[in-house]
Amino acid sequence: MKRFALSLLSKVVPTKNYIVFYSLPDYSGNPKALYEYARENYRDGTRLIWIVSSSESEYKLRRRGIESYSIYTKEGVMKLLQAKVVILSHMIFRPGRAIIKSRGQKYFYLPHGLPFKARYMLHYYPRWMDILIDLTITTSELAKYIHSSWLSITLDKFKITGYPRNDVLLRLSRDDAIKILSKILNHDLERSTEILLYAPTYRMWFHNANGMSLYRSEGKPFDGILPFTMDELSKLDHFLDNNNSLLLIRYHPFEEDYRVGKYSNIFNKFRNIKLIRSEDLSRLDISINDILPAVDCLITDYSSIFYDYLLLNRPVIFHLYDLDEYSRDRGFIVGKENLNLYLPGEITRNYNEFMDSLKAVLEGDDRYVDKRIYIARLFHKYIDDKSSERVWKLVSENLL
Repeated sequence: MKRFALSLLSKVVPTKNYIVFYSLPDYSGNPKALYEYARENYRDGTRLIWIVSSSESEYKLRRRGIESYSIYTKEGVMKLLQAKVVILSHMIFRPGRAIIKSRGQKYFYLPHGLPFKARYMLHYYPRWMDILIDLTITTSELAKYIHSSWLSITLDKFKITGYPRNDVLLRLSRDDAIKILSKILNHDLERSTEILLYAPTYRMWFHNANGMSLYRSEGKPFDGILPFTMDELSKLDHFLDNNNSLLLIRYHPFEEDYRVGKYSNIFNKFRNIKLIRSEDLSRLDISINDILPAVDCLITDYSSIFYDYLLLNRPVIFHLYDLDEYSRDRGFIVGKENLNLYLPGEITRNYNEFMDSLKAVLEGDDRYVDKRIYIARLFHKYIDDKSSERVWKLVSENLL
């Protein structure tokens, strides 16, 4: 009945001069960056509205003067149906699971990342994705072909602009980002401190948002705050202390509640290993990209965060401790055997290999600089802070 009612409404509700934004998590990623650019630079009477997934997010945004509605309210559904343009980074799961597009409405898709992992469940984005989306963006010619295959969206709908969320990477200085990071950690960091960030992908899927009911897993989820033993963590903490270094950990939002709830007390045992939580970022109204300019070396695994970090041309360590298991369960767009050609950094499989690579980085042995530049050119046509401007020009010229 809900599906039928929404389908009927989509045919009779006239569109208005609204632009609706949607992302997961709420108010994040490329839609957030584009919204903030438009709010500051665009003045023509168009209403900019956020559709969010929870009443809590709606309340927080409204307190900041941002018009917002929960998708699970009548007002939220109506604003969504009335919008002339819908700008989103994820598909909206509406009441009744109906995918409804109003007559004359335009959907503008801003992907939340660049594909690195193979697609899980190819039927997740069937033909309706191409029917629903009118326009989308990517970062380079190569990325366009990968995205088209991954998302089942035809090539002609892609525009190469860069990602709005990455403008801040090239706009903020390291010193400015250090100041932001100091606010998050509640103490002043020295400019000479070497900042390391471990940002892994998710390996666990949960039935519910608080991460307490496991649905399935990929690879070999590690037990603890890092894929190391407690003895190895103690040695790492001592090494960081001796080398004036700080290791930050930022879990994927899909796993954060689970890991913070289960392991947060472990962080108290170490001086130089600190957790960055989503609430730390939202408290300052920032994203992880606002602190990336402070990071001297990124440590990741199969996460596409390294594509963004390439814009800074700084060292990356790929710690693939469960490469065999992850390749079996999920796989990669280039195949396991080609990862060393594709990843612009040292690949490590265990603690000793990781420590050898980390020591080399801290000693200034940057042996992958040329490869990073090469891969960055493959995946980033633009290396500047003008992506929001280019994307908003697309909105103005093609959708409004």
